[in-house]
Amino acid sequence: MSKTKWSDLYKLEDWWAVWLGLLLLGTVFVGLVQVVPKLPKWKGIDFAAAVPLDLIPGLLLLAIGLGIIFTLGNIIMQGRKGISMLPGFLVIFILAAVAYMLGNSQTAKAINLGYAFWVLAIGLTIGNTLGTMAIASGAN
Repeated sequence: MSKTKWSDLYKLEDWWAVWLGLLLLGTVFVGLVQVVPKLPKWKGIDFAAAVPLDLIPGLLLLAIGLGIIFTLGNIIMQGRKGISMLPGFLVIFILAAVAYMLGNSQTAKAINLGYAFWVLAIGLTIGNTLGTMAIASGAN
């Protein structure tokens, strides 16, 4: 077992997951983050009901905020090349939002196909047909 160094506290991804999690919790406790957009439940094929227009600014703000926080962590860990993860993060954020939207369908919920199923289905479909997209390779 290797000896832990103090520099590991800011150079390793595991520790950054802890620090960023504490930062996000701290912003909620202090009151900087008061509302997180929540996608509604919907039924049928009415995709407009799945993502109401009033939620789009909140989702964009969430994507930008998380993108900034994660990019800062990557820059500190990897230097200037850490910013290369941002396009991949945005692709993954959009795919996650789509999977969550599909999982909120009342039809999908009735047959127990939640967001986790849709994440796996979308990820496996893209991975087995297109492979890792060049734009998303920086988010590995």
